[in-house]
Amino acid sequence: MNIRDIAAEAGVSAATASRALTGKGRVSAATVERVRSVADRLHFQPSEIARSLSSGRSHSVGLIVPDITNPFFPELMAGAESAAKALGQTILLAAAPGAVSAREDLRLLRSRGVDGFIVVGNPFASSAQLREAAGARPLVVVDRAESVTDISTVVSDHVEGATLAVRHLLALGHTRIAHISGPSELDVTALRVSGYEREMRAAGLRPVVVEGGFTADCGADAVCRLLDGPQPPTAVTTANDISAIGAMNAVFSRGGRVPEDLSVVGYDDIALAALVRPGLTTVAQEIGELGSRAVAELDRQMSGDLAVRTVPLRARLVERCTTRAPS
Repeated sequence: MNIRDIAAEAGVSAATASRALTGKGRVSAATVERVRSVADRLHFQPSEIARSLSSGRSHSVGLIVPDITNPFFPELMAGAESAAKALGQTILLAAAPGAVSAREDLRLLRSRGVDGFIVVGNPFASSAQLREAAGARPLVVVDRAESVTDISTVVSDHVEGATLAVRHLLALGHTRIAHISGPSELDVTALRVSGYEREMRAAGLRPVVVEGGFTADCGADAVCRLLDGPQPPTAVTTANDISAIGAMNAVFSRGGRVPEDLSVVGYDDIALAALVRPGLTTVAQEIGELGSRAVAELDRQMSGDLAVRTVPLRARLVERCTTRAPS
């Protein structure tokens, strides 16, 4: 089954049938309806290869994430995939934890003819290295607005998010509030630490930051160091929800209770945050929206608007059961 079969059945030329199906060129409404009716009846699917050759686009987008095992990234990927599908685009996914693998994945995706790239984070030392690895294709970065200044970005307000967490704990009466940070080399870590420290100092309190990470083991190790210190906190804010859950489990394994002995605030609001017990109080990012907005930004560039801009998304506090007034 090909376009010539559809044209013969509809009583038009192959060129007219093609214009009717693609919407390109002048064809009467009656002819369009007749051709599409025949195509539907015969279950005709236009060749993606032919479509790509005629348009000069593959209608595919490369999405690079650092880690598919962290629940944050599948939620972001789902938002991107839904938005891409609505635009008639296909997402090609690659997981690249560092610059070496990201460079290779970008090269492979370029060889497959993707129309543009969405890179979650920037695994390279500079935006210039990322731009070089992506080639001349349109490019959007998610969550690196501070270090990526010449590429369009979609970002959450991490300073606001950290501030919301501290304000919530202050309102409950906590004064010994520590922060378990993410990896020190990341923009998001610096922004969240900045928001935490600013709010603590504004309240006349001493900030206590312990570097952790984004895994449960990191959260567990960091909270044990804090609880074994000379002035253990009554509350902690954490790098992400997985780190927070690790911290909670460490408290439980020591015979402690959350939130009676330690209040815990996560970050991200992944689906798991509402399922653990007690339910995790956390700062919510619009995770799916990060993905869908990135696709929209990339589509804008692929349509010819190459202006560099940053799309900010707000954070909000989701209060569940891991925070309470200090004992």
